[in-house]
Amino acid sequence: MRSIASHPSWLTQLLSWPNDANELQLFAGPNLHWPLDIHQLVQSEQGGYARMLIEAKQLIGYCQLRPCRLQSVRLCRVIVHPDFRGQGIGRQLIAHAIQFSRDELGVRRIELGVYQHNLAAFNRYCYFGFKTYQQRRVKSLRGQDWVILDMQKWL
Repeated sequence: MRSIASHPSWLTQLLSWPNDANELQLFAGPNLHWPLDIHQLVQSEQGGYARMLIEAKQLIGYCQLRPCRLQSVRLCRVIVHPDFRGQGIGRQLIAHAIQFSRDELGVRRIELGVYQHNLAAFNRYCYFGFKTYQQRRVKSLRGQDWVILDMQKWL
């Protein structure tokens, strides 16, 4: 398995991973819209860094890192191929993102937002030492109240 910079030729594989608008919102927040298309993904990468995990010529994980404050990045749009979920790929993806942030970008802090009900993601971030520093309420696409936990990790 290797971690590489994103490239549009790989992104088409990712388009089918979210099954519906709610899954897309869990992955991307409110800024990408259903149905997901390559233009939205490429545009969302502008001004940041997108990383991919590749295994045997297949995209199995994806995330973005966006500069947000002095010596900080925001980890966002973390997603694992549906066939590889529950196999530790998310942990490997986050580990690569942390290492890339520290070693290549020289940042001192990583922040992120995770929906409170997305327990698998929340637990994964806690495993790496991310701590909640604030909560925000937002509306889901169906008008439900969702809570976003803003988390951070100092490197």
